[in-house]
Amino acid sequence: MDRSGMAGYRETPGNLGAYIMSRDHEDGRSTIVTVSYWESFDAIRSFAGDEIDRARFYPEDDQYLVDREWIVTHFTVGA
Repeated sequence: MDRSGMAGYRETPGNLGAYIMSRDHEDGRSTIVTVSYWESFDAIRSFAGDEIDRARFYPEDDQYLVDREWIVTHFTVGA
């Protein structure tokens, strides 16, 4: 994840930071959540393309993902 998605976030102008959170389950699987911070929706578009609510995946994800979320939820961070 560091070489694909996280690197993509960090290399995109307007990215203010990104984090990966994981939770391991007893069945050996893990849930992964990524949170990224952006200057603007235009900055998100420069990373994700025009459909910013659609998740972006990489070819190598297929070897790790059992299931995937296709929808991205955006929030505005308050002061």
